[in-house]
Amino acid sequence: MEKQDFITELEELVKLDAVSKQEFYDHYDKGYYTVFALDFCTFSDYSGTCVERANNKHFKEKYPFISEEVGGYGTVWTVINPNDLDESSEEYNEFLEEYRSLLEYPVIDDELLSETELEAEIEAWNNWARDDFIDLLDKKFESELEEHNCIDLEEYFEKYCKKNDIDIDFDDFVLALFKQARQNINVNEYWIIEEGGSAWIDIENIANNIAWNDIQAMMEKTKD
Repeated sequence: MEKQDFITELEELVKLDAVSKQEFYDHYDKGYYTVFALDFCTFSDYSGTCVERANNKHFKEKYPFISEEVGGYGTVWTVINPNDLDESSEEYNEFLEEYRSLLEYPVIDDELLSETELEAEIEAWNNWARDDFIDLLDKKFESELEEHNCIDLEEYFEKYCKKNDIDIDFDDFVLALFKQARQNINVNEYWIIEEGGSAWIDIENIANNIAWNDIQAMMEKTKD
């Protein structure tokens, strides 16, 4: 497909509200330039989910004429700059076919979406969920921990491992406890991907459904 024909097709997608035109300022040339922003691939810290992020990753990695523009609040526009286009390319047709499919189903690659959602869950666990989970358990089992002369669950775990000559990381133990607890029939909690691409889960509900016996049973598993 020729460059001008490709641009004409992009203009048609603008009419369908699947692509938008955006202007950006070039501080080097001291002027504005216009790009085609792919609306199914644009996101920020407060908008878009993992769908847009996965779509962005797919198109950016597959097509050399796809680039990004960034703005405030973590905004990322996935764009096509007409000035960066070759005069002709066989990839133009393939891109248009893929991108138009988003008008029917907004996800270009389900496997990539799952990977992106998992990354968000891992980030949330590392950033806040793990610490919140441990704090809730420390408060809930304060009396049990005091009986073993421990100030928190980590100290209790370390004493148990030393006594039983077990070499396992506390973080691995906590994550295993969390995963088992959330699969409990009375809990059945799932991660929720929010606007902005962050993940959330009801940590309090999961912690509330853990008994002291569950912690001891998980510790026994570490012997295996």
